[in-house]
Amino acid sequence: PPSHSLSYFYLKLPESSQGLPQFFIKVHLDDQPIIRFESLTRKMEPLVPWMEEAGKKFLVPEWIFRADLETLSKLDQEAGGLRAWQVNLGCELREDGSKGGFLHYGYDGMDFISFDKETLRWVTAQPQAQKVKEEWEEDPRWSQESKVFLEETCIAWLQRYLSYKNKTLEKI
Repeated sequence: PPSHSLSYFYLKLPESSQGLPQFFIKVHLDDQPIIRFESLTRKMEPLVPWMEEAGKKFLVPEWIFRADLETLSKLDQEAGGLRAWQVNLGCELREDGSKGGFLHYGYDGMDFISFDKETLRWVTAQPQAQKVKEEWEEDPRWSQESKVFLEETCIAWLQRYLSYKNKTLEKI
């Protein structure tokens, strides 16, 4: 079987304005957008017909973003700024059966901190991220849960979404 990927992109703006949502999520399967969520409507919206068949069975790992956002918001308040935070995470099931995964945080379009699932360490891209790195590495469960999400939970949902897609295509 060919390689497949599932990725999540989160965006949190400092405040809702000019009709823009404060919180936005878009999910991609193999680089195709399949689901979106925004804080204005508070609804998950399938972007492809076969995801409508999935009903309410969506995985939106808000817990990752929400817990981290508390830490990042504290840092933001200390710095006295209003930042647009981005999170990009996902997984890949390769042709040879191996698995990949990534978890990156950014603000205002710049890299901030990312997770190295092989070493269970956080890699900083900005000096301000050092404080966050220390806090997140203080509790090894956080890194372990991130690794489990990328290598197991995300892969299981990737396979589930592929099965929805394949079932619909078979019917056609």
